[in-house]
Amino acid sequence: MLFVRFDCIPQVAEELNFKAEEASKLAVFSISIGALIYCSILFFTSFGLTLEEVTSGDIIWATGHTVEYYFGKIGLWFGRNVLGWIVGTSSVGTHRIIFL
Repeated sequence: MLFVRFDCIPQVAEELNFKAEEASKLAVFSISIGALIYCSILFFTSFGLTLEEVTSGDIIWATGHTVEYYFGKIGLWFGRNVLGWIVGTSSVGTHRIIFL
């Protein structure tokens, strides 16, 4: 499950006539950006919760709780709908459906 959606890198490389070296750089770049996003979400969540909140067992989704605490319900709506739409429409398969 770790490499889900990394199959789009060879597809894009083939369609845009990338060399193997460029496709490898693209793969390393995308993994690095993914790690950066993952770490930023991890730090955001960890700095938004206290030890008492974590140990109480009342929080089901720590990241969602932190977003709601800092940004309110509009932050949850934005994260779920707007960012979800951006991620969903930026995939290779969706690109083929919409633009081809």
